[in-house]
Amino acid sequence: MYSRPSKGSPEETIWYEVEMLDFCYRRLKTRENSWETECDFYVYLEAYLLHYRNLLACFSGEHHRSDDIDFSNLSQWTTKQVTQSQVDAIRDPAKQLEQSYYRDISQFLAHVTVRRSVEDMKWMVHGMHARVQPIAQDFLKLFPPTRQFCQGRRTGQSSLNGASTMSWTKAGGS
Repeated sequence: MYSRPSKGSPEETIWYEVEMLDFCYRRLKTRENSWETECDFYVYLEAYLLHYRNLLACFSGEHHRSDDIDFSNLSQWTTKQVTQSQVDAIRDPAKQLEQSYYRDISQFLAHVTVRRSVEDMKWMVHGMHARVQPIAQDFLKLFPPTRQFCQGRRTGQSSLNGASTMSWTKAGGS
């Protein structure tokens, strides 16, 4: 059985998304033409796009469902006093990015669509990252992380709170 690290709070869930986005971006950037296989590249690209889409929905508050952690329902998941200008500093630019990328990522990654079968999409990851990074940084200033999930650690090493970062036991013993 495989597992991702547990998240003890809504803030930790968002920190994880930011950390994984940055991790995937660093892999894409540093390995640009040195992938073991083409599929290795696709895994990191798709993981990057998934976390990007998650953060756009979270920071913009768009596409809200009742159990979502996002900036449309801040008072439901944090007791931190946040001003409207702090919220707007995150939501407004995130809404612009959401309008630019959310639909495309959904149609090319999150859903099996006809569009995906007839169109090729070129993802401008460096530009996308440059645009989302200031929003993520504003979030991290507002909600400073108290733990890391994976940066600088190898599989099986401990996280900052001493818990294992990953479970590598497979069901059935194989």
